[in-house]
Amino acid sequence: MSRCSNQSCQIQPIVFCSCNNQTYYWCENDYFNHTQACPHELHSTQLLKPINSEAHSSLLNKIIEVKLETEKIIVEVNAETEKSVQEHSRIIKKALKANKRLTKEMDSIVNQCEKIIKIISEPVINKSFYSPLEYILINDISKSEHIINEIQPPKIVDIQLVQGLWEKVKIKTSFFSYLLNTYSAYSIYVKNESDGHQAVVRANRSGSVSYMNHNIEHHSRFLFVSPHEIMITGGKKAENENQCLLLDTENNQFSSKPSLNVGRYWHSCVLFKGCPVVIGGHYQSDALSSVEMLEFDRWKVMPSIKNPRWSGAASCVFDKIFLFGGNFKKPVVEVFYEAKNDWEEIDIEISYRISPGVIGLYGDNLLIFGGKAGDNFINEVVKADLDSGKLSKMNALPYGSSHPYNCYSITDNNFFHYVFTNIFGGSITWGFEEEISFN
Repeated sequence: MSRCSNQSCQIQPIVFCSCNNQTYYWCENDYFNHTQACPHELHSTQLLKPINSEAHSSLLNKIIEVKLETEKIIVEVNAETEKSVQEHSRIIKKALKANKRLTKEMDSIVNQCEKIIKIISEPVINKSFYSPLEYILINDISKSEHIINEIQPPKIVDIQLVQGLWEKVKIKTSFFSYLLNTYSAYSIYVKNESDGHQAVVRANRSGSVSYMNHNIEHHSRFLFVSPHEIMITGGKKAENENQCLLLDTENNQFSSKPSLNVGRYWHSCVLFKGCPVVIGGHYQSDALSSVEMLEFDRWKVMPSIKNPRWSGAASCVFDKIFLFGGNFKKPVVEVFYEAKNDWEEIDIEISYRISPGVIGLYGDNLLIFGGKAGDNFINEVVKADLDSGKLSKMNALPYGSSHPYNCYSITDNNFFHYVFTNIFGGSITWGFEEEISFN
């Protein structure tokens, strides 16, 4: 730094040279006459002019502030950049995970499509309305051999009487079977003549059945999804309310399926285009209106029914589902139209009844039978023409029947054969095969 040669004078900084970062001082005694050249070689001819020291100090402070602010901005930019990199990495990982899941789902869909193509490519002889067991064969008995062989003819099984009144009953699989009795404790011995399979079924006053280490409630619902597979859904107990089990009656083994979205019991079940559907039911003292369909290994929520109900009956005819009977405020028949994707009430006056049987016939016709009104079991059989709303009485059942679930039928010529299972009072019943004339 350059100083005044007069050592006694007051020295103060007057000029800062940015060329060499030097501060030059000036003598106050010779403020306007004293000059000094900048020692920097590039400014050897430049004379420095005095500046105000206060302004100089302010300038230095501003430079420092700008430097600090710049450093702060750089730190913030670096932090934001790091954050962006991390977020980008997270998005990439999420996208890869989603892509893996979608690939798995697509593989599952492809497998399902291959199964469907295989099914529809097989010769189908007048099979009824997507349900493997709701068969309608019209006016040609020669075409019924394929179907009859597929579901096997009824077989007589031996029933060992333990308590109460028992009778021989016809069954079509090796699944346990017995007739309605009471809530009393009982046992039953079932023998399948074809493979010698034996099973012992026990139940008690709790209204449940123990079979192959599974406690099956009579509140649950049973649906035939193939000639040798029975799907069991729902239950009153907390551990069973969302359950979905599949029983293979050929190999006598259970497998678990995806759980229901809504827990339920006393609901209605039907196969719609080969997919199991659960409708309504009861849960925690409330009647349910929710409807679910098992599709591609997940329960899909469908449009709700208009009138919540339980212990009703459902049947599928072509692209429609008919729902009838049960406990509800308004005794109406409801229909699900696939084209509209909604339920509608139809104008058919029918007497109130709980747990009836409903079978879809050829065309928009239903055969409604059995059920319970108060303490009375109903043996009435009615044919409902859904186009005109007219009801026609058919030959009555030989006995009153309630809770005839899992109904299916075979027709040949002018006779109608119906088979149903019955669930009531803790028992599971296979109904007799009867003939009802349409004449």
